[in-house]
Amino acid sequence: MPQLKGHLSLWICEVHGLGLVRQPPGQNAPIGSLGVEAVQTFTPETNPETVRQKTADSVAIASDREVTRLLETLKQGDTTKVNKNFEKTLQKAMNIWFPGFHLPFELSVANLLKLIRASRALFICIALYGTHPLVLIARAWRGEKKAVLDLVKVDKLFLQDPCTQNVIRQAALQNDQEFLVQLANAQKYQPALRSRDLFHLYFYVLFFWEGLGQSIPRINELQRLLDPRGTKYEGPYAFERDLQRRRSEFWEMLSDGDSELPSLRTFYSSASQNAS
Repeated sequence: MPQLKGHLSLWICEVHGLGLVRQPPGQNAPIGSLGVEAVQTFTPETNPETVRQKTADSVAIASDREVTRLLETLKQGDTTKVNKNFEKTLQKAMNIWFPGFHLPFELSVANLLKLIRASRALFICIALYGTHPLVLIARAWRGEKKAVLDLVKVDKLFLQDPCTQNVIRQAALQNDQEFLVQLANAQKYQPALRSRDLFHLYFYVLFFWEGLGQSIPRINELQRLLDPRGTKYEGPYAFERDLQRRRSEFWEMLSDGDSELPSLRTFYSSASQNAS
């Protein structure tokens, strides 16, 4: 696999459109604006029949002999031969699900791996803390120690990240033993998601969809889908209460993220310039 260059905080910013999508003066795209654009291209005429057809077309692409050869070449570490054909293959798959949508960065193997790593951090952060990673990135950059520790628990790449380096460097210079011990423990932490955490991630996807004006399943349908045996929740009331709490948490999370946009844009501009 290719060695990834760059910083996880910047990859997460870029996945959410920060630093990549130019806005008119005085306007800021909300957190997740890139995802909104993708979903808006996915939504029209989407129904069970078209989803089945899109899935079949995607499987056909993935099963092609050329894709198999690309994967074998990638395992051998030769990305120069892979990138050009990989870009064509990935664009075919994207055209099936997101016609007319183009990511604002090159469709290379390295960028796909960065996208996967950033998405992993997003899901774990939301599941563990109910907080968007961009919020923690902004707080860590401003010097909040707890945010630094939370990010390191999510992914060890944050140990060498521009959003955390000032706090970690200051702690070392000041011999802040309490924080350094906490940091050492954070490095040993292995995030693990429970089934309830996965339910919550699914709820957040539904709320995002709902916010775009799409209908979502009724509460009783959701409970039958997620907890058909009734072993995860103590009855319909407990399920509905958890769902509504997650809905409030979801919109609060997006609001917190949008409030951090000025700090995030300043951070991204500074960190990306230093990284180049």
